[in-house]
Amino acid sequence: MEVADIAAYLNNLLTKKYGYPDVPEARREELTEVIQKGFKHGYTPGQMICFAWRAADSAAAWKERNPRMGPPEAASASVTSLNGKIDKAIELHHSIPEYETPRWHKAPLALGSFRRLHADIRWVYNREVIGSCALCDHQGLKETVRTESGTRALWRCTHPVEIPAQQQESEEMSPQDGEPDPAGT
Repeated sequence: MEVADIAAYLNNLLTKKYGYPDVPEARREELTEVIQKGFKHGYTPGQMICFAWRAADSAAAWKERNPRMGPPEAASASVTSLNGKIDKAIELHHSIPEYETPRWHKAPLALGSFRRLHADIRWVYNREVIGSCALCDHQGLKETVRTESGTRALWRCTHPVEIPAQQQESEEMSPQDGEPDPAGT
């Protein structure tokens, strides 16, 4: 979904900002692979937005320097430019700024939910979180008993977070008036 969002952003730049056509059908698979490469090397969605913006701008500048080239060639060149920018950043370990997606770009509706789900999954598998969780073993698994069959099973722990400060605060509050209990201090 992140790849589709970046590809759509690049196409929107080409069509809305420069008046060019979308990336040609023949180059869309390559565009997908280039964007996936960027994500696989650890670049964030904001950094990939930066790459896409720079690639579209470079392709437009290339078209202006080469008057024989038309808008379709510039749209195609944006894929080549994006690939080169990602390769160079990977090779030279460049720091890439995070760009915000402009308001005119409509991200897929499910992208926000996808990002939250992805963060939850990363949380469940995080070694530091697993190490500090008292409910599971060193692999992040906990033993449970299935109610329907009574058999034991290992389940992935979700590491529920308990905040001690909130527990203490609620215990010190008097149930009658919401004020702290003077006897508890």
